[in-house]
Amino acid sequence: MLKTTIAQGPAGHVVLVDSITKVTPDDAGATVTHTSARIGEAMDAWAHGVISHTNAAAAHLGLKVGEPLRSRLEALINP
Repeated sequence: MLKTTIAQGPAGHVVLVDSITKVTPDDAGATVTHTSARIGEAMDAWAHGVISHTNAAAAHLGLKVGEPLRSRLEALINP
């Protein structure tokens, strides 16, 4: 299982996991569209991913469908 912290900032950290099934309801979870990143390549999703779906916790943090994943999450952890 891939579970790697790839970015940290004063307001939190970003962890990539290899399966959305490992996200709990309390976690802010988002997926990226298959046209923006290679399926099964977490680092490609980080580098190029565009958000295609968010759960309620992620939406509460302000993540929106269509946004670039990396820049949005970096803005959250480095306010």
